[in-house]
Formats: sequence, C-alpha cells, structure tokens
Amino acid sequence: MGKLFVSSYQVFPVLGQPNMEAFARVVVSDQVQLTGIKIMSCNSVRTVVYPEIQPGVDYFTLMPGVLRDTANKLLLGTHGVSLPSKNPKATALKITDMRVERLAKPSGKTQAFVSCVLEGQIVLRGMRVVLGVNGLFLAHPNDPGYRGEDYRSLYYPLTRELRDAIETRALAMYSNEYTGDDSYNSN
Repeated sequence: MGKLFVSSYQVFPVLGQPNMEAFARVVVSDQVQLTGIKIMSCNSVRTVVYPEIQPGVDYFTLMPGVLRDTANKLLLGTHGVSLPSKNPKATALKITDMRVERLAKPSGKTQAFVSCVLEGQIVLRGMRVVLGVNGLFLAHPNDPGYRGEDYRSLYYPLTRELRDAIETRALAMYSNEYTGDDSYNSN
C-alpha cells in the first residue's frame, strides 16, 4: 500500500454557532477531498468531528494512524505540525475493499448502498447505486448541512481515474459481473 499524506486543507471559521468553531476540508494524496468536517469546542476541549450517516457511523473515516493524526493536528492548529514543503509524489490509490448492499425492495431510484476502503486507511460510506434515465450510476453522499442551491458532496475523488475505478467496480459488483480484475489498481 502507498503512503498517504495530507496534501492540503482549509478551515472556515463559523460565527454565532455554540460549540462550533469552524468547518474544514482535507485533500488526501491529491486524490480525495473530504468535506463537511466540523471543529467543535466544549469546555476548552477542541475536537474534529466527521459528518455522520447516523449516530456513530461516519460518511468517511480516516483509520487510526499517521494520516488521521496529522489531519486532526493540522485542523486543530497544533503547533509544530505543518504540511510537507514538497508533497510526495501521489501514486494511484488502491481500492482495498468494497461492499455493495442491495436494497431488497427499492422504493425509488436508489438500488444499493456502497462503501469502499482506499489503501486500507480511508473508509468512504454512503455511496448509492442509482437508476437514472441513462442507466445505473454511482452517487456520492451530499452534505445535509449545505444550504446552497446545488448539491455539495461530502467527499469525492479528485482524479477521473479513481472516480471511474470506484464507479466501475461498484456497478460491476452490483450487477454480479465483478471478476476481481482491477486494472486501475495494478501498478
């Protein structure tokens, strides 16, 4: 597995919200953007809170380790922690696990839910296999707290190769056509 790194991050201060200091976003290895992150403060203790599908289940998770520790320290403004002056060369992220859960009786356009693990370190949940007018496609979860006119995804692949690899594998698994061959993942 490749070495993942925080390639950039942004913190957006929030005024007038009790206990909430800011929203934030993090880009991992120049390939996946994670948004909707909240920086909360209660009794002088600051924490990083990731968006939840339901209580206790996050839309995305950075597994415990160096990547998660670095992201949290950067977001909380811990002294002595900074982005590398020169980012390592990003290599294609590998899909290390994927699960497709079909709905027994789809009541709308959603046919299945998909979760995916990248490099054994980033878990992405809440993707949906959707039946659209042009066939099946993979939809990423939208930020339920966003109040704009359009949709804003909580996370999304920044490279076409990764986006296509996730969608192709998810749709193949949904259609029972997945053979285990991931040409995108063979480096």
